[in-house]
Amino acid sequence: MPIVVNTNTSATSASFNLSRANEALRKSLGRLSSGNRIVSPADDAGGLAVAYKLASKLNRTEAVRNNVQNGISYLQVQDGSLSTVGKILDR
Repeated sequence: MPIVVNTNTSATSASFNLSRANEALRKSLGRLSSGNRIVSPADDAGGLAVAYKLASKLNRTEAVRNNVQNGISYLQVQDGSLSTVGKILDR
């Protein structure tokens, strides 16, 4: 009694294409739900590196802005102090 094995290539191909479509759908839904174009480094490694670089520059710029604002505040206090000393000396 011979054994006959038949392979349904159409079903195998359809199953493979369905799994690829499901994976693409999962990635798209992940991007939509997060609101980001890059959800994982595998999506766009170069874009992720650029995003990290820009975020780093933004953090440095904000730190510089805070330092400048602190310097301006310090100078305003010193100006007020010197103005008070000048008024005292004028008396």
